[in-house]
Amino acid sequence: MFFFEFAEFIHRYFQDMDENLKQQLGGVFPDEDIKNSANGNIVLGEYRVKRPEKPKIVLYYGSFKKILPERDPNFWKKKIIDVIHHELTHHIEYLNGTNKMGKEEIWRKRSFDFKELIIFLFITIIIFVITFNIMERFL
Repeated sequence: MFFFEFAEFIHRYFQDMDENLKQQLGGVFPDEDIKNSANGNIVLGEYRVKRPEKPKIVLYYGSFKKILPERDPNFWKKKIIDVIHHELTHHIEYLNGTNKMGKEEIWRKRSFDFKELIIFLFITIIIFVITFNIMERFL
């Protein structure tokens, strides 16, 4: 799927949404870039709230292209819809004053970083023990 097809599908999908939902959102926008999270995961879409503007959804074409390079357009369309629905869930939680899904995503990201911390601490302890044993022999 080319970028113009990606953008056109997103535009048509947004136009077919419920009128109330369209009025609440600033739009669903395509972006040509690849987006990576802080820990290196590929980000397909993002729900953005920047007051006083209306919330908006951004879908990253470069990210889709990276994970779906050889897929047919129908598969792309299904994935685009899945990502829009995922981001709309964030919107519904935002309207309700909750952020359960966002907190779960943050926890998954933090749990990945937590594993790295455990490995770092384990290696640090091993180095400390080895260093202590070596120093003990010389004293």
